[in-house]
Amino acid sequence: MDKQLSPVQLVTNWVEIKEKIPVVNHGADKWFEAKVSVLLYGLRSLGDLTFEEWSKEIEPTILKLPNVEKLATKDRFCEMPILNLLSSVFAMTAGEQGFKNTDPMAKSQENLAIEILHRLIFILARYSSQDILRLIIRAQDSKDLFDVLDNDRDADWLILGIFDVLNNYSDAVLEIYKKNYVPISALVMKTIALQATFSRCLEKDASSRQNRKAALIKNEPNRKTRAFAEDLYDEKEWKSMKDGAKKIQTQVREYGKTVNWHWNDEFQAHDTIYDWIRAHKKNI
Repeated sequence: MDKQLSPVQLVTNWVEIKEKIPVVNHGADKWFEAKVSVLLYGLRSLGDLTFEEWSKEIEPTILKLPNVEKLATKDRFCEMPILNLLSSVFAMTAGEQGFKNTDPMAKSQENLAIEILHRLIFILARYSSQDILRLIIRAQDSKDLFDVLDNDRDADWLILGIFDVLNNYSDAVLEIYKKNYVPISALVMKTIALQATFSRCLEKDASSRQNRKAALIKNEPNRKTRAFAEDLYDEKEWKSMKDGAKKIQTQVREYGKTVNWHWNDEFQAHDTIYDWIRAHKKNI
């Protein structure tokens, strides 16, 4: 599995499978890391199979590999695909220079490079594969990564910003071993800005959820009363919808009081119940 891939390619391969594979190797599959690596490196595809189905299919191939026991999961950290991805991206980017590096300053910069991956990939994990891949596909046909947007959604800007950092990640890491720490420092600053954007997204999402929850609570008496009226109307055959609305009006109004839903007068009640029934019968 020594196929050379860029950080963007590795992360994209992970995005394609991240919602289809276990977050953690709870089943203690000893070949789990090897199987995930096959998918991360794009050597095989899940296709239409579930991970469990694909796992059974690929295992005989893995068992035929030379030195197969070295591929067995031994490190508990490798039982999490997202951590497997982090180590794969950095190892492939740094290559032999990373293994040979002993310079303390370069080591500290390597730690920053790993921290960048940690923060950005864990942010990506919060977004759906569909949303991420949609932006990636649109960006592939654009000269400027940010030209693909036709709106101001913070989440879209955030995702594209992360891939912009990944596009420049390899060059920045390789500059570390030339004692040029400016590129990796620039990516650190971009990562800090992206984290701030992510925090704003979380705040907006939380506010939106609270508003939706408040709206649901506010409209609950209406929903309950409407459902009661529809069910009551369906219990019998009526001369007409208007006739049915008129005949069930008193019961519906009394029920509405029990769930804190009130009308100003009988005319408003009748018209509203009639509108509910018409919409209800139209949708059946």
